[in-house]
Amino acid sequence: MQNRSVWLIPGSASVSDAGFGAAPKQSFLIARMPESSVAPAKFAIARRARQHPRRARSPIRLAALLLVARSVCFGQEPSPTPSPGEAEVEQVVVSATRFEIPLDQSPASASVITSEELEQKQIERVSDALREVPGLSVVQTGTAGQLTSVFTRGLRSEHTQVLLDGIPINQGLQGAFNFADFTTDDIDRIEVVRGPQSTIYGPRALAGVIQIFTKQGTGTPNVMVAAEGGSYDTFREWGQSDGKIDGFD
Repeated sequence: MQNRSVWLIPGSASVSDAGFGAAPKQSFLIARMPESSVAPAKFAIARRARQHPRRARSPIRLAALLLVARSVCFGQEPSPTPSPGEAEVEQVVVSATRFEIPLDQSPASASVITSEELEQKQIERVSDALREVPGLSVVQTGTAGQLTSVFTRGLRSEHTQVLLDGIPINQGLQGAFNFADFTTDDIDRIEVVRGPQSTIYGPRALAGVIQIFTKQGTGTPNVMVAAEGGSYDTFREWGQSDGKIDGFD
């Protein structure tokens, strides 16, 4: 604290009052400070006056900062967790299979005609065997040997893929197959799959697939030639070779 000089000046004051006579004189001292010390004191008082509001506002500012920080904490959104729909799932392709499986385990609507059934019913033509398959319609234009078409579930005949031992045999640009001269000789089984199978067998399998499997050759190779005739000037000649030679059967 700075030392300041104070001057004391003696003085007197009188109070006049009519009716009461002369008032007693009172003496007093006047304290007068030099100007050099008064100015710093004023500034000191002003600084103290300014400091007091600042001290009073400091808790308010602290409370305001706490409120802002709290609002920021509450306003901050938590990091989004991936929902079950956004999780990456391995793609699964469901389609008809090319592997041999039991008929009752096939995912598609399928029918199988075995060689035993063909012999028991004495069916000589594939078109006659397909007439007994549900969902197929066999249409023959004219007499025997004329165009014979198969329609699967009402779709056009070119929408049915026909395979012989896994090899497509659809004919021409139109893509239909003529079953007129296709006999059941040396056939092991006929498989019919109804419904779209284009994912496996191509665009011609929109209506379904007819697969014809021949018998595997065994034993010594044999060759057979035959000729047949009937009424209405019908006749038939055919040849057949079976057996196994090295890796060919």
